[in-house]
Amino acid sequence: MKRTQLVVCLVAVGVSAASFADVTFGGARAAGMGGAGLALPFDIGNNYRMNPAFLGFGSKAPTLQWPTIGYKLDGFSITNVKDVIGNINKGALDAAGILNLARNYATEPKAVSFGGNLGFKIGGLAIGASGDAGVNSVPNSQLQTWAQNGGDVNNVDLGSRLDAYGYGYQQVEIGYGNSVRSKAGKFTVGANLRRVKAYYAHKIADKDTIQNNNQGGIVNGSGLTDDFATKESMGLDIGVLYNMPNNNNLYFGGLIQNALEPNIKFDYEAPGGGNPITTNGFAPYKRTYNLGVGYAQSKVMFAADWVDVGNNAGGQQLRYGAELALSKSAFLRAGYNSQTAFTYGVSIGGFNIQLGGKSPLTLTSVLRF
Repeated sequence: MKRTQLVVCLVAVGVSAASFADVTFGGARAAGMGGAGLALPFDIGNNYRMNPAFLGFGSKAPTLQWPTIGYKLDGFSITNVKDVIGNINKGALDAAGILNLARNYATEPKAVSFGGNLGFKIGGLAIGASGDAGVNSVPNSQLQTWAQNGGDVNNVDLGSRLDAYGYGYQQVEIGYGNSVRSKAGKFTVGANLRRVKAYYAHKIADKDTIQNNNQGGIVNGSGLTDDFATKESMGLDIGVLYNMPNNNNLYFGGLIQNALEPNIKFDYEAPGGGNPITTNGFAPYKRTYNLGVGYAQSKVMFAADWVDVGNNAGGQQLRYGAELALSKSAFLRAGYNSQTAFTYGVSIGGFNIQLGGKSPLTLTSVLRF
């Protein structure tokens, strides 16, 4: 493709991003392939977090990862999300933000999150950092009915309540991978050690608070005595990759995510009230077992993953994706995820833009601090 055509393609994708609920600039190409790619050791500087065994493949030269910036929206458009992110105070929406959600965005549950990462790779060693922040807004049935009927702030329905949950994390990580080639094929093992700092918040607004626009009436839920709770811990991911001896194009991968589970768990109170759940709580770093297969030729790539085998973390899903090379520096990709539907992506000169449909944001995937 000519350079002018590539630029036009990149601009078109960037403009269309405004209509999507899940957008990532930079980052792993797998995001445009339905998230599939556990067994495709390419674009390693961006992809190694998916499977640290990738670090045993590819160039040993120093590589700086493209910084990643992305967002996920559920129930918000990119034009009104500023009403949410403009009111953050140490771990949660402030009182004005909670009331704004309750008075103007209570027709249905809504969620928004933002995140990013960066990293550096040399040989089989990688060093990186990442973070995300988001919020889930959950109006109860009375508040939803009130909002759907016009939302007269002078007459809020009896029993109305809004629960707003926030979760955020930041982490630094160091990964390493190495490979062994034999007559049986090429075997690669890698690990990614993470230091995670996580934040959790839960805010509640009731009928009187919403009707009177009373910021002082916003209270904490989930047994929290402060605006937010904070915990720190270590986590470890372990990945393997196998390349067949007589078929260099075919790869098989496996990942134990959170093989060492970060000891991060927060008491969690369900929307609408009730005692905090302390037995299981909100544990965002449960161990998962993941399998993948990938096939790569000069012009095309295919990938399929089975994530959370056994549904240990409650996030079991199937992911499929493909990539087509248009030139040495331009690629198109698409995929399907059983939880998030279709995704699309494009790469120009090594820079990726990924687009997705409506994401099923939950407390385990949205963050706020």
